[in-house]
Amino acid sequence: EAHVPDLPERQLRADRRLRKADRKAAKERVAALRKRLPDAELEELHRLLVQSKCLQAGAIGALSAVVELVPGAGKLAGVFLGPVIDTATVTALQAELVLETFALYDLDLGDAGERFAILAIAATNVGATHASSIVAKLLKRYAGALIGGFVLKRALPIAKIATVATKNIALTYAIGMRAQAVARFRNAELDEWPK
Repeated sequence: EAHVPDLPERQLRADRRLRKADRKAAKERVAALRKRLPDAELEELHRLLVQSKCLQAGAIGALSAVVELVPGAGKLAGVFLGPVIDTATVTALQAELVLETFALYDLDLGDAGERFAILAIAATNVGATHASSIVAKLLKRYAGALIGGFVLKRALPIAKIATVATKNIALTYAIGMRAQAVARFRNAELDEWPK
């Protein structure tokens, strides 16, 4: 695998995980879900897939925020959890969700099409992460002026945990819905696409 020196290590880890997104494993997970719920409609199965990935992404976000806030927690988490609390893990979950959605709707884009969809996810994730950090800084600045330093120091860590978890959940949900829209409209005429 070629090393690209211009990318930060975090982005390189995300890229490696994205490349490991496994179409066969996604199809197996969807088949197991269909077997477990044979009478469920596609909508219900998709909702369950999205819900599961959202919960996982939210938990990872909350854990990563706690690790940043608690001194020494990073080393302890690394020993017991390994790389599970890495941003790249959330991106990999989102890539799995896209592949599972495509498998659920029997959409085969081929390797190149799936890779393109997964890379679009990575770009969305990077943009959302940057936007949420800007919003958090603005909120901190204005809330500090309004609320006062003492209260803010106590509330900010909890707010950060909730913000990171919520961002991961919302982004994962949006990605799942986009993947479903692509799968549903694969054979639609241009004028049938949502506006």
